[in-house]
Amino acid sequence: NLSKEQLRLTEQEELDTLSQIHISDSDGHRSILYLSPKRELDIAFDLPPLPTSGSFDVRFTSDRYAESVYNRNLEIQISSASYPIRLKTQNFEGLIFSVQDASGVHKFDETLSSQKDVVITSPVDRLLLKMLQSPFLPTKYELSQNYPNPFNPTTRIKYGLPQSTQVQLIIYNILGQKIRALVDKKQEAGFYSVEWNGKNETGENVASGVYLYMILTPEFTSVKKLILLK
Repeated sequence: NLSKEQLRLTEQEELDTLSQIHISDSDGHRSILYLSPKRELDIAFDLPPLPTSGSFDVRFTSDRYAESVYNRNLEIQISSASYPIRLKTQNFEGLIFSVQDASGVHKFDETLSSQKDVVITSPVDRLLLKMLQSPFLPTKYELSQNYPNPFNPTTRIKYGLPQSTQVQLIIYNILGQKIRALVDKKQEAGFYSVEWNGKNETGENVASGVYLYMILTPEFTSVKKLILLK
């Protein structure tokens, strides 16, 4: 088993690789929040209860200092800061967020990215970060051409979902008859990859030929052809 010191070093090594938001106030107080590309975080990243009034504190409203980047909307709680405050980034390539007052009292909408810091002059209790762009999340629905194509015995189909939705990915023959459902469930936003092994719903190998694969969601439908050669 790892010692507490080894666990602390392991946690810090992981943190150093994550996307970071550095938040500082005019009195020189600083804090760092982290964004992970994983859907589920390996470490809890929980923080103790809020300190007493008058102590600078920055955290996600989940009471953690790290969150998954798959959460498209994130809220940051700020306590006892001296304004203005500045948000800077590190390891933030490909990520762009809109920064707003979560309460809606102050009407600002700033862009936070690897190229642009954000300075907040109005005192706020919570900031809302809305994801505008991410290398980990698609900005639109996508269905890619399978690869390899033609194929034998297996091929891979990739698709992207910009939001959580019900998804079906179905193989049809050229007559439009259903061959196999590869996916039929609700999925979170993200990029996905599914393999088809050339078998139907009962596990039997299908004949060589042209087939169709279709993705269906309440918001999006797309169809492409694939070729099985034996």
